[in-house]
Amino acid sequence: ENSSHPGPPPLDFSAVSVPDALRPSCPGCWQVFSMTRRRHHCRLCGDVFCDACSSSRTVLPLDGPEYAVPVRVCDCCMKDVNKGNYFSLRRYLTPLQLYDPDAPPSSSGKKKAVDDGAGSGEKTKEITIHTVAASLSSLSVDVESMVLDPTSFQEKITIPASILVPAIGRHLKQRLTAEYAIRVLASLLMLGNVVGDESFALAIYEERGGLNDSESMNSATSADEEGRNRTSTLERMKAGEMVNDILAILEWSGSDSRTLSALEQATKVVFYITEPNFIASAISNLDSHRNGGEDGQNSDGPVDMDALANDEMDLLQIDIHRAFRSMLDHATTSASPSLQRWATASLRHLITEDQRRACVFSSGPSRYISFTSQLVSSGGVMILCSLLGADDADIRAHATSALEAIVIATREIGMAVNKSPGKKGFYRAGRGTKDDSAIVDAIVSNGGCGNTLVHLLISADESVAMMGCAFASALISPLLTDPRGSGRTLQFCSSSAASGMGLDSKDDGLASYRNAALVLVVGSGSDDVAIRSDAS
Repeated sequence: ENSSHPGPPPLDFSAVSVPDALRPSCPGCWQVFSMTRRRHHCRLCGDVFCDACSSSRTVLPLDGPEYAVPVRVCDCCMKDVNKGNYFSLRRYLTPLQLYDPDAPPSSSGKKKAVDDGAGSGEKTKEITIHTVAASLSSLSVDVESMVLDPTSFQEKITIPASILVPAIGRHLKQRLTAEYAIRVLASLLMLGNVVGDESFALAIYEERGGLNDSESMNSATSADEEGRNRTSTLERMKAGEMVNDILAILEWSGSDSRTLSALEQATKVVFYITEPNFIASAISNLDSHRNGGEDGQNSDGPVDMDALANDEMDLLQIDIHRAFRSMLDHATTSASPSLQRWATASLRHLITEDQRRACVFSSGPSRYISFTSQLVSSGGVMILCSLLGADDADIRAHATSALEAIVIATREIGMAVNKSPGKKGFYRAGRGTKDDSAIVDAIVSNGGCGNTLVHLLISADESVAMMGCAFASALISPLLTDPRGSGRTLQFCSSSAASGMGLDSKDDGLASYRNAALVLVVGSGSDDVAIRSDAS
């Protein structure tokens, strides 16, 4: 879906000839350069290689007299050229990996002469933050074109997600590069969603970045100390750092078009990395690895829930509470309907993940505290109810889905907590809880059972009507599953309400759901009677 606000302006990019000093060893074989192993530049990606790793020669369709004859190309780029891809992604990857966003401006990418006698002798330019921004800008254009035509994406994206995504994520901190980097990440996740490739989303959560396993091992055993330091400090990210940077972008303030565009892209990223099916698949793979291991033998004995929590939190390092607060805030951003749509849609994913964590880790040291108990006091339910009257149909649909998810999640979490070890009494499935009663009351009092829901129920579109039915069912389901919510009891309460006795006269814990049912059928005023008769 197109953004309602333009992103940062596109920047011109050309492959950078990497300064000799930034490559003390060959990135192809990780052998240290010396008098006998000299540096050579690949004319496609601009990186520095030894002769053995850049021995190919080919004619490139690039402008300039030097490209009229076959020129040196590294082995990595030659694989792309052999597939007919003359615009290798390594052109972008090289500056993304070699520029250090944490280094002082005076030293990052600073040119200096090499003293190992293996200099290439070529004129090069510094790799600056502007080089990185231009690289990300052009990369975003390329990835967005793949989203529109994903048929050949496997031929074009030849860099593993475990290397490409962290290299992009390193540049989420500084604002100049962050607005381009977040756009690339959102496009990669959208591409992965289109083609069914979860590797991009997994790479955002993974701890390592910048190198694959063999490269990491080779660099760790390199005799060059500077090469080891660069590998550890520039190409490796701390666990959860990229996710925290994404959440930090969600907290940017401003109403200009570039800020709103960056917020929308960050919202898309959160939407995709919290998608329930993706999380279920990631956890399933984690469980298979934990239980089976390489020998495929299942482990016996009880499950260590604290260890399980630590494993899952190590994998899914996202602060659900923090993300939910940001999404609620952006769901009310009327200046950007597109941002509102993505934020409201993301709320459903965050609620589902909150429910999963609260139900799985409902007790013990690893207990997860759900944010659903705070949604009434914090105004979250009120905000979502107000979105039911939005002009945009998608926003209304996403808000309805989020409210339904909140009611269901609160009910399921209550059941899980009451079934936890050490809890007295019992919880009978199908009965409501104090917390979800408060949620239902808040929905009713804030107009959640108003004409918007009724219009959904009488819609000629079957999918819309089913969505309305699902929401209505979530509100009143304890009346349908709890024996105390029988038709006779409901008829008694209806008579009590009509006679002015009120619903509190039947104190069986179902008053909130009866009130919601009555408001759905009768409405809160006489003006609602006609339309609700149609809904009935």
